[in-house]
Amino acid sequence: MNPRPRALALYPRAYRTAHGAEIADHFAESTASAPRSERWREEADLASHALRLRLRLASDHSGGRMLAAAAPYAVLGAAIPAVLGLAQYVLLLTRPSLPPHLPHGIPLALRMAGDLVLAVAGLAAVGGRWRAARWLMLLGVLGLQALWAVHGIYRLEDHSRPVALAIALALALGCPPDTPPVGRGQRGRMAAFTALVLLPPLALLLSGDLGSPYAFAGYVLPLLVLSVLLAVEGARSATPMAHATGLALSALPWLAFHVEVVRRNGAGALVILGGCLSMLAVGSLVAWGLRQGPVNGEQDGGSRSA
Repeated sequence: MNPRPRALALYPRAYRTAHGAEIADHFAESTASAPRSERWREEADLASHALRLRLRLASDHSGGRMLAAAAPYAVLGAAIPAVLGLAQYVLLLTRPSLPPHLPHGIPLALRMAGDLVLAVAGLAAVGGRWRAARWLMLLGVLGLQALWAVHGIYRLEDHSRPVALAIALALALGCPPDTPPVGRGQRGRMAAFTALVLLPPLALLLSGDLGSPYAFAGYVLPLLVLSVLLAVEGARSATPMAHATGLALSALPWLAFHVEVVRRNGAGALVILGGCLSMLAVGSLVAWGLRQGPVNGEQDGGSRSA
């Protein structure tokens, strides 16, 4: 008979007392004739579940619901800049020579490959392939982070891009596995968000306009759209504050880019960053207010019908 899973010790004592025997029996049954790699995978799944319970990040906890709301837009927060980066480098490669401050040769090819993986991760997320999206995020982010550590490939973004990617990956992997964001309505909103946030800066990039309009479209527009989305989705959710907080968390990868903008441009950029944060705060308050109204209305209607 297979031994009890080691990960069982990670569960909270009360949960282990109530469900430990059931977990051990299921583990023994599912790994009875499985190879060692399958046993390790099962152990990893149990350890992940146990840590979620200890940290109160399971799907039935507020923290888990926040991460479930944040995860899909965090993936897009990594994928959309990757698409813009790819487009920019493709345009630069059509020129006789690259600017000297940009990566060349193999580092450039590897960076474009990493951005392509993140772009496909975003496409998988919008298409409802959440498991594939998470694996692609892990592959793309770890590859780009290693490339940045070795070759320093982010000459323009400095430290903001690695920080943004790390935040996006943490939010994507934090989504509880039993609440993947693959519903049709969710996919439709993600597709609309992608179109609204990606197409304007992409059009400006292809037209060669990299001035203030492109900066607005690339840095401010995503947070503006997220603020509106935060209000709409939060109002529709049964747990508006958890949902609104999760969407606000998904803004962190975008906000990470503002850190470098503020460092380079000073007070003016700081005012813009403050405005973006204010938009997110207003979106959260609107979500809460809209949710309170319908709920109260439903209760009043229910009492009248009774």
